[in-house]
Amino acid sequence: MYCVNRTRNRKFRSVAQRKRCAVIMLELILVLPIVLLILFSIVQIGITLSNIKYVQLAAFEGAQLASAMSREELSDATPAIKKKVDRILQSAGLGDSCKIVFRQNVPQVSLENQSRGNCDCNTSDTIPLPTKPNGAVRVTVCVRLSQISPNMLSLWGFSPQGKLVQGEATLPYLK
Repeated sequence: MYCVNRTRNRKFRSVAQRKRCAVIMLELILVLPIVLLILFSIVQIGITLSNIKYVQLAAFEGAQLASAMSREELSDATPAIKKKVDRILQSAGLGDSCKIVFRQNVPQVSLENQSRGNCDCNTSDTIPLPTKPNGAVRVTVCVRLSQISPNMLSLWGFSPQGKLVQGEATLPYLK
């Protein structure tokens, strides 16, 4: 390299060589934080998007379980759904969900909405359940972003603390 002097005697370096080495070091000091920020951002976004797919998968598996339950089981289906969802999330290394919301419009079933968990997840019914002859089931899974995303950007003021990720799946009732 240009700035590495392989000889032991440094006094033979020219002034131009020393200035060039100083400029290279200054460029490295200015550019390195930006390169690290971009690199850490790409890694964190990639890991987060990959783990969001697991949250979606857990919601789908919960909806699939609910769609295959009998009408009697649907009236108190949330514990079984939460157990299945949490097992899927734990197998992906994401921990437990912070909230499960189960909605259904199956005829002859008493409870329409069931919820289990303690986080404040925005689960408003912006999209109504489809009207099918047998009804439909919807499972919403909420997970804290800090559980599924590494905190690699905290040095630059970005933090996943206090934010939630939501996965949702709607399926027709099969029974």
